[in-house]
Amino acid sequence: MKSSTLRNAFAITLSVLALPTAFAQSPLANLYVGVGAGTSRVGSISSQIADSFTAAGQAAAGTLSSVREDRSDTGYKIFLGYKFASALAVEASYADFGKFRATYSLNKVTPITQYASWSASALSIDAIATASLHPTFDVYLRGGVGLAKLRYSEFRPDADVGDREFTAPKSNQARPHLGLGVQWNANRNVGVRLEWERTFGLGRTFSFIGADPTRSNGKLDYDVLSLSALYKY
Repeated sequence: MKSSTLRNAFAITLSVLALPTAFAQSPLANLYVGVGAGTSRVGSISSQIADSFTAAGQAAAGTLSSVREDRSDTGYKIFLGYKFASALAVEASYADFGKFRATYSLNKVTPITQYASWSASALSIDAIATASLHPTFDVYLRGGVGLAKLRYSEFRPDADVGDREFTAPKSNQARPHLGLGVQWNANRNVGVRLEWERTFGLGRTFSFIGADPTRSNGKLDYDVLSLSALYKY
């Protein structure tokens, strides 16, 4: 009986000692998740609006007198990654870039003012290459593609003929995505990132003429400078 008890105790001890190794070899050990927020900024749409009015002609669209833009907002992101090696990972993320606005005024027989607003988001998949600067600091470069969505609408108040509202069809495009960041590893499980990212050329060049001007909602780059926290399993 005593011998059997000793054998059982020894077997249990070996099992407990093997647990860390089993967990370390688990695929879950290479996963990480995170969330972040920061400042998003979109490229200027004013030159596209000006070029569009020039191409359309004064008789058709009037003369553009001014453009005012609100090109910044607060953006946020969530992400899930898998680290294949110390220097290589793949990451999926969803980012909401926020909402942006532009106001442009036209000199016509009766001057009018148009109010434009749009929002954008993207679901991206990236490869990430990492280099260690210090046991607790890494720098990394990301590159991939984002399935981006753009919603664009305009409003023009008009006391004579009634207010005009227009909403363009949603624009869904696969666009290049690039980023550069630095990560501080507080401990084995927790990290903090400071990162710049860009989604390139989302939308279609702003235009009042062409085969389908209702889909021409401005082709712009979207930048996000964010601070994120991540948990490594």
